[in-house]
Amino acid sequence: MPDPRPIPPSRADIETAAGRRSFERGLDYFETERVASLEPAGDGVRAIVVGQSAYEVTVSRRDDGLRGDCTCPVGSDAAFCKHCVAAALAWIDGAWGVSESRRDGHAGIEAYVRALPHERLVKYVLTLAIEDDRVRKDLECRAEAAATAESAAQPDVKRQKRALSRAIRPNGFVDYHEAHEYTRGVERAIDSIDTVLAAGAAGAAVELAEHALTLCEEAIGSMDDSSGEMGSILRRLEALHHSACVAARPDPAALARRLHDWRLRTGYDVFHHFPLQYADVLGPAGLAVAESLLREAWERLPALRPGADSRERWGERYKLQSGMEEFATLSGDTDRLVAVMQKDLSVPYNFTRIADVLRRAGRTADAIAWCERCRTELENERHDPRLIELLAALYAESGRAEDGLGLLWRAFDEKPGAAEYGRFREHATAAKAWPAWRDRAIARLERQVRERCRKDGSPRAGERHWDASSARDTLVRALLGEGRRDAAWRVAHEGECGEGIWTELAASRESDDPAGAIEAWGRVLAPLLAHASPSTYLRAAQLVARVRGLHARASGADAAAQYVAGVREACKRRSRFLKELDAALRR
Repeated sequence: MPDPRPIPPSRADIETAAGRRSFERGLDYFETERVASLEPAGDGVRAIVVGQSAYEVTVSRRDDGLRGDCTCPVGSDAAFCKHCVAAALAWIDGAWGVSESRRDGHAGIEAYVRALPHERLVKYVLTLAIEDDRVRKDLECRAEAAATAESAAQPDVKRQKRALSRAIRPNGFVDYHEAHEYTRGVERAIDSIDTVLAAGAAGAAVELAEHALTLCEEAIGSMDDSSGEMGSILRRLEALHHSACVAARPDPAALARRLHDWRLRTGYDVFHHFPLQYADVLGPAGLAVAESLLREAWERLPALRPGADSRERWGERYKLQSGMEEFATLSGDTDRLVAVMQKDLSVPYNFTRIADVLRRAGRTADAIAWCERCRTELENERHDPRLIELLAALYAESGRAEDGLGLLWRAFDEKPGAAEYGRFREHATAAKAWPAWRDRAIARLERQVRERCRKDGSPRAGERHWDASSARDTLVRALLGEGRRDAAWRVAHEGECGEGIWTELAASRESDDPAGAIEAWGRVLAPLLAHASPSTYLRAAQLVARVRGLHARASGADAAAQYVAGVREACKRRSRFLKELDAALRR
């Protein structure tokens, strides 16, 4: 029976998707057993990874590599975060199901604590507070929050602020390895503000949330927050502050001034979108004050014309510009929004954004005019792919599909990469023109392979270059996408290809060419078996089991047995791999 669990990626695939820094942090999460559960999900896995919270993670394969989704703030922005890395490494390791040690350990601790006499438990907690500074600070915050909650009419905010300061201010520099424990302590301190708000002291909660935000912004300068955990704490505090404002209903004008000043001085995007976030609290009067303050500063900014130094776009200018765009968006007036946006025309993307706004308003001709203006006024950067794709789509919508295809072809011809090929093919297919362009597009990819292979004077020398291998990968995928399997096979054998290409070629031949599939899988397996490590054992074992089945189909049971025996002999010193192999062969 075939193994229903998806074949895992390689460590190289994961590092490519995540980048070196996220990969290292995810590896640390994996090695410290933060992956609490793992189960198959389609062509990938679903997992729970425990960080400062329990995050839901999915990792899956796509044509262009691995795709990760995570409920953490970093992962929600479509980044392959450290939690995705940890889940992918657990996939390689085969850590399916719920962690037994985590499940059994929690159950045992809970039973023990429930059985303790009350006085003994109190003594134990107090002893922990004396011995562990983090526990003491956490309990101080909770005690002050409880006292504030009991006297909601006259809360002692000063005492609670002091407790938050002791808990949040770092004691010296917090390095990367200490950062997780430190931020967990900050999270526990912030829990005390939730307690105050839940008790009905909303005004106190507003003041405490702002105090905690100030402390956290200061703390980031004294720590290695490259994992981004303090960033998610800032977002949590913003949400808590908004909830407290909804309940407390502070003076709208005073709140607007406070949030406006904070947005301009912060280095961490705190209250960056406050007009949209706080519209329900500020109301018309507060929003009017906020817009007046913003407009006064924004109108002093000089306009950035096409080709201006784009570095001028950042810092306070960016905050003022984006704020004015938010107010224009709230008004629902397209012309007002375009008028604000065109104050910065330094880069092609800003022309694209204006054209997109006009397109969504149904003003296709105006949108085309903005795209064409960009290509005239920013000639050196006229090939921005987002602008080209939008303009091609606008041409198609206005009955000029041929012009759009010409535009996309020129972009592809100048840079025949996988993304450019995909865009051109998609638009040509939609225009029912792909059959007329197909051979020309494939020929351009073939020419690119030849050009890159000649870099060092001979095809074989050129083939060692990543550029040549990447170009060949693009061509092979294009041929496979067109159903030209034999041509793809021939091109792949003419030089080096990536592991992913051989995986696709192998899968494409399994049904009717088991011998070819065996050869292709062999190219994937060779480096796995030559450099096997615990993180690659499961994947290698599953592939060996898959190839054994192909040997049986191609040459019979004896050939399959002989193949497995050869693998066992080559890996006889790797007992853990052989264990994984036995399990894979039984499935």
